[in-house]
Order: sequence, then structure tokens, then C-alpha cells
Amino acid sequence: MVQEEKLSQLLETHCKEHESILLAFIGHSANGSVVARYKSIDASSSRMGMHAAEVWRACRRLHGVLPDMTESIQFTSTSKTERIVAQKLTDTPYYLAFVMQASVSFQETARTFKVLMKQTKEFLLSL
Repeated sequence: MVQEEKLSQLLETHCKEHESILLAFIGHSANGSVVARYKSIDASSSRMGMHAAEVWRACRRLHGVLPDMTESIQFTSTSKTERIVAQKLTDTPYYLAFVMQASVSFQETARTFKVLMKQTKEFLLSL
């Protein structure tokens, strides 16, 4: 639990610094059920109609197509188009999903996400 809290703090700090809308750390529990922890970091603290299950479905779709690459999909939520960038973490069953408004360029989203992935992988490997 302490390790998860540390990871959560790392992700939240990074997310605030880059003004992303929502961050989700997603994976499987020991019994195979879906685990999704997510935080909304935008100024209004609104999740804009987006739920962890939507993020999970998006990650599953991405994983089915490009399991080892950063990729994005767009979806409309509460009349706003958002972009999810998701990637599998190291060799674990966990994913990191990073959500930003589509008004932010994909290049910028991907660049920010790569930094976040690097920090997260370094953290996981240090455990």
C-alpha cells in the first residue's frame, strides 16, 4: 500500500505540472479483476463525465492493437473530445493512461507521456 501511495503521489505531481485532465493507473488484481485508480487534476476537479471503466476499455482496445507502443484514441465525453494515450508498464499487466483535451497536439501529449512513463518505470524498477 505504501508503494502504491508513493506511485500515486509521483503521478499526481507530474499530472499537475502538465495540466493534464485525468490520470489513471490501471491493472489487474491478484484474482484477475480490474483495478483502476484515477484522479482528476484539472482546475475544476471535474471528471467531465469520464469514468474508470471507459479508460479501461480504451486501454484494452489499444492493447489489442498495439501492445508495446504509445498510441492515442479520441472519444467524446460530456460534449468534449479528449485523447487517451496509454501504454503497458514494463513487463507487468499494468497500464498507464494519460488523458488530455484534444486541443493539445498529439506530439505534445506523446512527449509529456513519454516523460511520465520513464519516471513511472524508474519508480517501479526501484521497488
